[in-house]
Amino acid sequence: MKLGLMNNPRNSVFDEIWLAGEYKFDFLELTIEAPEATPEKLKEDKAKILDSLSTYNLKLLAHSPWTFEFSHPYQSIRAAFLREQEKVIETAADFGAKKLTVHTDHMHFVHKDRKKFFELLADSFKKIYSTTQNAGITLCIENFEEKAFTMKEHEQLFELLPEAKLTLDVAHANLSAPNNQAIFDFIKTFKKKITHVHASDNKGEKDDHLPIGTGKIKWEPVLAKLKQSYDDTITLEIHSEDREYLKISKEKIEKMWKRA
Repeated sequence: MKLGLMNNPRNSVFDEIWLAGEYKFDFLELTIEAPEATPEKLKEDKAKILDSLSTYNLKLLAHSPWTFEFSHPYQSIRAAFLREQEKVIETAADFGAKKLTVHTDHMHFVHKDRKKFFELLADSFKKIYSTTQNAGITLCIENFEEKAFTMKEHEQLFELLPEAKLTLDVAHANLSAPNNQAIFDFIKTFKKKITHVHASDNKGEKDDHLPIGTGKIKWEPVLAKLKQSYDDTITLEIHSEDREYLKISKEKIEKMWKRA
């Protein structure tokens, strides 16, 4: 298992690299988004960023902006998001990232026809997949965070995108059913597709991005189940103002993983 943190794009990338290094993480998951981590700003500082990562021996993964809407009902707007996504992929490749997580969008509520929503989403992701393949990057699609999406619909999405991999967001999965059941179902159903993991805690109502152990997820059995079929990258996606909770959460995950 390798542990990383995701940068806060409102902060200096250099400050986030320093934090990851000081807390002895294995990698930084670089979310390539405004205001401080746009493709343009990152390319300007490429040499310095790579040097800073090297100082701490940090590997790099990438994450697309969560605000991109790949099922937008207006074709011209959807095309604009895809053009921006191409810049993100190009930047990720330029920095040597081998995995890119893409967030599923939130436009499902405007589509009365659920089938049309998935068709638009799949069409966009097929284009993204082609670009990531050409760039030598593994495309990892994150599971939906809304309770509205069933396991069957997640399976339907990957039936439309058989080549894509899954970033299992444990906290998103926890919103679908209580007592870890949905998390276990995701691990069982997609164990051959899980290529990256996001970890944070919540109360089961919304995506709180809480430190590990402060919500309702029972982490000991979750990590034990995950470890049966997975031993790769896990990003702590914790949005606390007090960044020391990242260090505390890292230590908790490490101890539980060893016991699993």
